[in-house]
Amino acid sequence: REELGYDMTNEIYLNPRNLKEKHDQMVKERNAKKDTFWEEKMNQKYAKIAENYKRLHKKYFYEDGVYVIRPAKDAAEIVREGRTLHHCVGGENYLSKHNQGKSFILFLRKKDTQDIPYYTIEIRDKDIIQWYGVRDTKPDKKIIDEWLKQYAGQLSERKMKKTA
Repeated sequence: REELGYDMTNEIYLNPRNLKEKHDQMVKERNAKKDTFWEEKMNQKYAKIAENYKRLHKKYFYEDGVYVIRPAKDAAEIVREGRTLHHCVGGENYLSKHNQGKSFILFLRKKDTQDIPYYTIEIRDKDIIQWYGVRDTKPDKKIIDEWLKQYAGQLSERKMKKTA
């Protein structure tokens, strides 16, 4: 509580009725504060991710009746994706590559639950480098592999139409 700025002379804070419950609540609050600080720091350090979002959205966004795929809006969103799915995408290696335009992080979501992370994709131009779900697994691998092949194919078609 002291770290979070609570009044440490308050007896209710010093001697709560349910110590474990209050402790867990404080840990959660402290971790959320640290997460927010880290996300803000990453958004500042990798500001081009947010700056390039609209352009990348035009290039990479696609939806059908089942799935939606889109680029990350900012660095914080990539960090949260990695934490939620328990894989390495939220690390500075991926943030740096996305920020520099070497490759980009896309999010594949089920259309009816777009706020829930499903798959994270790393793409370079129209080539999918890698894609993983929770804990570096590939649930529904066969279905998603086929869907991503079709998606990459339609990216190639879009590119050909633009140059024609």
